[in-house]
Amino acid sequence: MKILFNKNISFAVLILVCACIVVACGSKPPKQERSSAELAAIAAQKAEKCAPETYASAQKVLQKARRLTTEKKYDEARLHFKSAEKLFAQAIKEAKANKECMNEDQQQEEVEEELKIVEPPIDPEEAALKTADYQLEMIHFPFNSDIITDEAREILKKNARWMLNFPEAKVLIEGHCDNRGGMEFNLSLGERRASNVRGLLMTLGVMENNLEVISYGEERPLVDEDSEEAYARNRRTEFKKIWKN
Repeated sequence: MKILFNKNISFAVLILVCACIVVACGSKPPKQERSSAELAAIAAQKAEKCAPETYASAQKVLQKARRLTTEKKYDEARLHFKSAEKLFAQAIKEAKANKECMNEDQQQEEVEEELKIVEPPIDPEEAALKTADYQLEMIHFPFNSDIITDEAREILKKNARWMLNFPEAKVLIEGHCDNRGGMEFNLSLGERRASNVRGLLMTLGVMENNLEVISYGEERPLVDEDSEEAYARNRRTEFKKIWKN
């Protein structure tokens, strides 16, 4: 009789242990509740300013629910996720009721939208100055002169902006002349033209070691003919890029 009693106790204990295991194994992570709470948190972000206390409470409950999930206390976590979702919904409701605060946000959004509308369009020329393949523009000189004209000065300002955008590039400044005058005179004139250009570019911020000067005199005309138009086009300074390794 005693043996039978002990067996019954052992069997009862075994059933109890199995039941506990089944209950423990049957508790699953609260995926659905967590998803709903996280979505509610996103939806309530704008309520943080207009219903700060309720929003803060909701965040605390949500954080605790996350921690409980990490600790595998799924039943407690499930309840906290549900509570957080309700608190976020309450925060949204309170924020909407706070019309003064919500109107401030709306006005700010309207101002930002207006600023976007009045934002000036991008200047194509300025955008081009930020590209490596920008074509540096040549300048022209009066007859028998190394003086940089106002028109040429404006062109050099643009060229300088490109050089400042790309300090890794050296620039060769070529001085050219028309075919009137002796060879030595024209080589000297071309040298002075190129040197004057280098000097102006340096005053505009371009580093001296990024600029090289050479004179071709009359050796490389753009237009190989004798006319006033050809002479005017040949009296020039050109720019060649030399990319550093």
